[in-house]
Amino acid sequence: MPHPAPQKRLYDIPEAGVYLGRTPWGVRRLIWSGALPAVRVGRRVHVDVRDMDEFIEKAKVREEDSRLPDRGLDKPRNKMLSDAVT
Repeated sequence: MPHPAPQKRLYDIPEAGVYLGRTPWGVRRLIWSGALPAVRVGRRVHVDVRDMDEFIEKAKVREEDSRLPDRGLDKPRNKMLSDAVT
């Protein structure tokens, strides 16, 4: 009976960019800023899929989250315009 192939855990920078929906330079900036840990072996840099998943989970926000600015999106458009005039 054949064994299932192991799932990939480490992604190189371009692959991590595809996974995160960012450019390779965007991934590098996340690593340099400390927002995303990297696995370095010699000159090679990889990103652990678990760290990318954790980054995604931490970056999630909910609409009712108080950190989001109130942009008046719940007001009718004509009300926002009349508020700007007064």
